[in-house]
Amino acid sequence: YFVESFSTFQKIRYIDLNTNLIFTIGGNGSFGFTPDGNLARNSSLNDPSNLVIDYQTNSLYFCERFRIRSIDLNSNILSTIVGSG
Repeated sequence: YFVESFSTFQKIRYIDLNTNLIFTIGGNGSFGFTPDGNLARNSSLNDPSNLVIDYQTNSLYFCERFRIRSIDLNSNILSTIVGSG
């Protein structure tokens, strides 16, 4: 997993090491905020950083300005853990 958070990207990506393909997990490329409950890959993100994977819950956690957010890797649903931006 890695972040592309340049001014025109704002994405969280995944490299499948078996196929060498890159997939977007979160972010539609635009800068902004998308409320909880939406698909992460269709959401606007605000400078995502500091990725952490919890393999027990199959969740990806990341910082986004003044929030900690998560992506459920099974459903791709975006949630805010703490913070309001």
